[in-house]
Amino acid sequence: LDVDSSWNVAQVKDEIEEATGIHVYDQRLIACDCELDDGDILSEKLAFGIGEGFLSVSLMRTESAKGNCPSCQRTDMVYDEDFVSDKRGAWWQGYKICRSCHHKQRLGVCP
Repeated sequence: LDVDSSWNVAQVKDEIEEATGIHVYDQRLIACDCELDDGDILSEKLAFGIGEGFLSVSLMRTESAKGNCPSCQRTDMVYDEDFVSDKRGAWWQGYKICRSCHHKQRLGVCP
């Protein structure tokens, strides 16, 4: 893949997932015998001498635990609730939300 040097490693992993179907949690990116962290910016790795004008990165595929989010499968859904009030009355609305992609599953109403 050709990527922009302003990208961080998490963006590269997203691009790899889209191109190959390998989940981002199953990817380890290695450059010059060092694992790259998701927050690393590619241009900074070039500036510190890891690369010479280009950065050759190897993909190591691993098996990792997945979350239960039906949308992204990156993290587990967590329970939350909102207090709702309108002309019909007031109630607590429960839902589960994914902290990664913000997918929301509405649950029942609590009186």
